[in-house]
Amino acid sequence: MCLLALLKFCECLLKRKGKQMFKFLRKLKDVLYKRLAWNYSIRFLIQQTQPLVLCSLINFYDNDNTIASLVGFSDFISVLGVLYVTQGILVIVYLVKYKYKQIFFFKQCGTLVEGVRHETSLLSRFYVPYLMIKWLLTSMILVILRDHPATQIFVFLIISVISQGYLIYVQPLDTRLENAISLFNELMVSLYLYVLISLTDYNDSLRDQAGIALLYIVLISFFANFVKLLIQTSILFKSRMIPLLKRYLKLYLKSRSKRRVVSMKTIKKTDFESSSKTILQFIQYPTVEIRPVMMISAGDNEGMENTIDMQFKGTILGRRGEGNEMKLEEYDEDTMQNIEQPNNFT
Repeated sequence: MCLLALLKFCECLLKRKGKQMFKFLRKLKDVLYKRLAWNYSIRFLIQQTQPLVLCSLINFYDNDNTIASLVGFSDFISVLGVLYVTQGILVIVYLVKYKYKQIFFFKQCGTLVEGVRHETSLLSRFYVPYLMIKWLLTSMILVILRDHPATQIFVFLIISVISQGYLIYVQPLDTRLENAISLFNELMVSLYLYVLISLTDYNDSLRDQAGIALLYIVLISFFANFVKLLIQTSILFKSRMIPLLKRYLKLYLKSRSKRRVVSMKTIKKTDFESSSKTILQFIQYPTVEIRPVMMISAGDNEGMENTIDMQFKGTILGRRGEGNEMKLEEYDEDTMQNIEQPNNFT
């Protein structure tokens, strides 16, 4: 980010003087602008603002090195850290104010408006710069005014009251829970500062009670934020995990029902109890039943040729289909030639 700002500054200086150098710097800036991970660098700057400023200021004010070169180098690093944070805050304010409506903003700088009501409120867009400025002032007050505790408490109270007014009036966060817990934390900070005034050597019993009250304030704040974390986790689980589990369970049951095919056949209870057959013999298979051939014999005085004109009728019972329908088929003499003829006639 610092390199891009330096290239932009050099580009403005050389824009009128050298065309070749101007083209080279502009090309280099475009390449770095595309490849640089803006969201990660911005997130790193936001998270490390207060630690970096505190370390730089403490190193600058409590430098006990006797070697002049180390003193100069450490002071240079401290000043560079503070300038880096200050320059980052100014760049973030510039991006939010002038680049918000451009296409690249949400792709490369979406971290600045994440979890904020940036579409409906103008002041909500500056919530991240407001937090960074607040952390910067808090770090400077802790280090610079460390020998003036009364002034520290008074300035911290002013900052806390301003933060409460901003949260109540603007409500910058996108959910009621986030706004409520942020306001609750600011109220706990103000209450902590009020009780902190009582930590004096004027009355020992009052000082002990004030210390216990401060401990309870810290525990209540921790418990409230922990409950908020549990609520957010349960909401996230219900919104994402439960529909996903239902979807996979439905797919599993559907695939399982396709693999298993169940066919049911009923057997009459009376037929099974009155017969000595096993239950497997009651399972219905396609069968063919041939009834005995009915023969009509001629008289004794008639010849054998008369018996050839006997009428043969055969019936075949076949069970077909699920309805167990019976079909009766009749066969004439030509069809029954293959049936074995009896040798004796009565």
